[in-house]
Amino acid sequence: MRIDVFLKKVCVVKSRSLAAKLCDEGKVLIDGRPAKSSKEVKVGDEVSVTHGPHELAFCVLALPEGNVSKAQATSYYRVTGQTQVSGPFD
Repeated sequence: MRIDVFLKKVCVVKSRSLAAKLCDEGKVLIDGRPAKSSKEVKVGDEVSVTHGPHELAFCVLALPEGNVSKAQATSYYRVTGQTQVSGPFD
């Protein structure tokens, strides 16, 4: 699954276009390397997303098959680090 689609489906960002923009700006890292929006993400990948003063680092636990509710979203990743954020990025 593409990283921009994953970030949107698991409610880390509000839109796929925002996820793609963050990727283009080098603010999305997979296993420590900048990721293009088309980069495939897989179970076990370490992902870091920076948006403004907020940073969220997490490990991918599973890939969603379809749409995911906000209540279920956090079951697809485990947060490993976080600064100044209590939920999805604006």
